[in-house]
Amino acid sequence: MGYGGCCNTTFNPQAHETMPSLVTDSPAAVSPNLTAALLLASRGHLRRLGLSYPDVEQILGATGATRSRAYELKVALLGLLPTLEHPVGRPKVEQRPTPEGASIVTKEVLCFVMQHPGCVHQRARRQRYSDAFRAFLLELCQKNSQMPIEAFALAAEAPLGTLKDWLRGGRDDTETPVPQATAASGDPVASVKVETILEQWRSWKGDFVAFCDHVSFNLRIPYGRTLIAFILEQHGERTPQRRKGRSPDEKALRDAFETFFAGAEWVGDGTTIEVEINGERLGYNLELMVDAYSGAFVGVSFRDEEDSTAVIEAFDDGVSATGAPPIATLLDNRPSNHTPEVKEALQPSLCMHATKGSPQNKAHVEGGFVLFA
Repeated sequence: MGYGGCCNTTFNPQAHETMPSLVTDSPAAVSPNLTAALLLASRGHLRRLGLSYPDVEQILGATGATRSRAYELKVALLGLLPTLEHPVGRPKVEQRPTPEGASIVTKEVLCFVMQHPGCVHQRARRQRYSDAFRAFLLELCQKNSQMPIEAFALAAEAPLGTLKDWLRGGRDDTETPVPQATAASGDPVASVKVETILEQWRSWKGDFVAFCDHVSFNLRIPYGRTLIAFILEQHGERTPQRRKGRSPDEKALRDAFETFFAGAEWVGDGTTIEVEINGERLGYNLELMVDAYSGAFVGVSFRDEEDSTAVIEAFDDGVSATGAPPIATLLDNRPSNHTPEVKEALQPSLCMHATKGSPQNKAHVEGGFVLFA
């Protein structure tokens, strides 16, 4: 028969009946014992509804189950049935009993906050606490040690993680008494504002930024942080912690090192470099010549110690690499750097002395040492 022809075969019902089915019945999903247990468990419900039901022997004979095991599974099935159906809606939330003393903790915390304005302040979604509040909460937690830490944190309205950090680190009282301020003088209106700021600061237990927000928002005094800090400092109420500025020598040398072009000036110096070879640490002197304009490492010498020979070798290595000596060479004040042999070997380059006690005067080569290390 070709693909384009018609099929002339006839259908034989007898042959069809004898052909095996292509779809086989899947095996039972449960064991005979569990099937028997299900039928045994249904007998009571069928009896209550007035329906016919098989007896125990019929069930065991049809399923081939074991009587003892079938009855064990029947009891388990009857106990499982009530848990299969849940009421519509969200499950009922069980109210946890309030620990004993939680209301007292909440009241004491509230009284402390009312008596110490600013001890708790929220800024940028974060709570900030004063040292006095932290010490108070640690003492209160110790007093109520019988209460679980989770319940105490909930009653005190304090984050559990923050409270655990405080308990782990212990107390840290950093507040110190401040001297009494003198009365403000000058313009009467300004004097009233200054006195108000001073009086509020004396009872304030929070940080300075929160106090400035309190002065601006609650007291309606249009003063910025700089002016408030100046007022408190002038009256001896607050001493700000200032960062250390640059030394006078650093300010004097700022932009004082002038560079002209590549090859105009080299900066040289030596330092000890430790090298580990096969587990053995060896110390060598690294003599380095750096071009001040480009920052390039032009010459280098490795020797056992820093001496005149090391300077000469590094200088000659730089001349060999660049093709010409510099106009001037800056060296530190080590005696071995300014011997007659060094001055003669560096000619026609002018040998210059670095400023004493100022490593930044040789910043080019000092930075090179860091890179080599």
